[in-house]
Amino acid sequence: MTNVGPLSPFESLRASLHRRQFLRAAGLGLGASALPVGVGAARPGGASNSQPYGDVVAVPGARVSHATVDPGDLPTPVIPNDPNILNEGEGKAVPRGTPNGGAKSAAIPSPSVGTTGTGLTVERSFDGFTTRDVVRGIDFNDDGVIESDEIFFAIPSDNQVAAGPDHLVTVINSELGIIDKSVPQDGADRAGGGNDANDYLTHYRLEDFFYGVLSLSPDDEDDDGDGLPDALQFENIEVFDPRVRFDPGSGRYLVACSEFNLPDTKVVNGETVAIDDPNDYHGAYLLAVSTSDDPSDPWDIYRVAPERNVGLVDYPTLGYDAAAVYLSHNYFAMPNLAFQGASMTVLDKGDLMAGRNTPTGWEFTGLTNPEGSLAFTLQPAAMPGTSDGAHLANSRYGDGQTLTVWDVTGQADLSSAPGLENWSVRVAPYANAPAAEQAGTNKKVDTLDTRLLNLAYDASTGTLWSALTTASGYVRWFELDPADRALGQSGSYRVANQSTFLPTLEAENGAMVLVYNVGAEQQYVGVEVAGRTTGFDAGELQDHQLVQAGQTAYNYDRTKGDIGPGAEENVLRWGDYNGAAVDPDDGSFWVIGQYAKDSLPNEAGPAVSELYGTRIANVAFED
Repeated sequence: MTNVGPLSPFESLRASLHRRQFLRAAGLGLGASALPVGVGAARPGGASNSQPYGDVVAVPGARVSHATVDPGDLPTPVIPNDPNILNEGEGKAVPRGTPNGGAKSAAIPSPSVGTTGTGLTVERSFDGFTTRDVVRGIDFNDDGVIESDEIFFAIPSDNQVAAGPDHLVTVINSELGIIDKSVPQDGADRAGGGNDANDYLTHYRLEDFFYGVLSLSPDDEDDDGDGLPDALQFENIEVFDPRVRFDPGSGRYLVACSEFNLPDTKVVNGETVAIDDPNDYHGAYLLAVSTSDDPSDPWDIYRVAPERNVGLVDYPTLGYDAAAVYLSHNYFAMPNLAFQGASMTVLDKGDLMAGRNTPTGWEFTGLTNPEGSLAFTLQPAAMPGTSDGAHLANSRYGDGQTLTVWDVTGQADLSSAPGLENWSVRVAPYANAPAAEQAGTNKKVDTLDTRLLNLAYDASTGTLWSALTTASGYVRWFELDPADRALGQSGSYRVANQSTFLPTLEAENGAMVLVYNVGAEQQYVGVEVAGRTTGFDAGELQDHQLVQAGQTAYNYDRTKGDIGPGAEENVLRWGDYNGAAVDPDDGSFWVIGQYAKDSLPNEAGPAVSELYGTRIANVAFED
């Protein structure tokens, strides 16, 4: 063990968590670490010639861990009774890696929401998880008492939802919840936040859910007889950035997130010392596959380590088709967290559904856009029932006027590497948006950047849909035609006199629904939806509705670690994405969004600031 000085274990944890801000402060750029991969030549119309992948390697069994978990065997997290726990605790900002870049001016077409046509309605709406649901207490110094500086909670929520026949599965940073769709959630808050106790069948910590495959130290013995490996008290493993999907073709849920193993420390004779752990600074995917369409049944869980895994496996994304599951991430290499581009892993879906220990898979690295820049934040589509070709897409970081679409072929037989090509499509210019204002404070909220936040596939039209945040507080949405390798339509939209940001969408049977955040100088940050149906005027959204108004000024105390070093003055970390899903029963849409939640009365004492809430809604177009 090595003496690491006076830094407390919690301070060490907190200092290590600000990936995004560290990268910004360090001035890391996309071009500095570009990998030597060929560049496709541009051709008229903004498309490019097909470009092969960079490096491709098989995923060996040695890099895959497999186990099963029965949710019924897991403990249900208990909401702490201390009414001041959030005021005493520390905010644990779950960071996102961001290559350095600046906003540039961009032309913004006039936004348009139609006033005629079929209206969008909010059928049901109720609260999901709040900050208080994910409060953690860890006895870092092993003295038997959890002090105020050993209490923390995850920021932001990174909320997602998936809909199956009878249930919803919702995930946020640190938590997975199962909701029975037949329960008439009334939105009433139990003491401490969240829904009525009966609204969730149950919920679990992601660390508990994936415990069977986490990269724990090899000497995790139970010396103190508490039934848990001792190192679990000190193991500094982060499980973050969750994604969830339901595949109607197989009737299975899929959950993906990242694991990162930070250095472990403990206090010995009053000194903070490091615990030797060969897994320090290693990152990996975590993937869970349900064994039925009932998420309360057992799940198969996997840890899949990329070839480049001594660094951050950051901002994971999740897609699938009939033959394979697709995982992608942004990779930041240790020791200096240099951005090395995005990677994509293809795993045999049949192997995963059968719960095999070592699913066949291939990993692609060195992925570049057609003009040669490193790919950043690849979003794979969910394409149920399709096996003749899968798709991913990405935008340029910071500013640009093209999108890259990736075509995967040959994935039906993964005994050999599938084919991977890309092409670009020209769109209206986009650029980083300014931070969003909010009522009651001069502190603003971060609107992220210009990365695509997800990729949807509409089987009825064969088109892909995606969206991003762009300059001057607009969201930009796109319909892409992979058959013709062309842009079908696109539109820009902003709620009048407000910042509109973090757009996430889904599409089905020619209809598209978009969920996003809104904030303004005289408005708290809330959640809205907008959408369109097939045949409506190209480039326009035909209706929008409020899902949840913000209730208070979001004020994540900067002295408690909200956005870390290198942060802009008075800009608070907000979120990484919202969530949307199609209901397989009736084709309606489920959405989830983070909003600024007011303090709630607590039976044990005074009101407690909630910091954020999440709102789940079922939305549909009128007949």
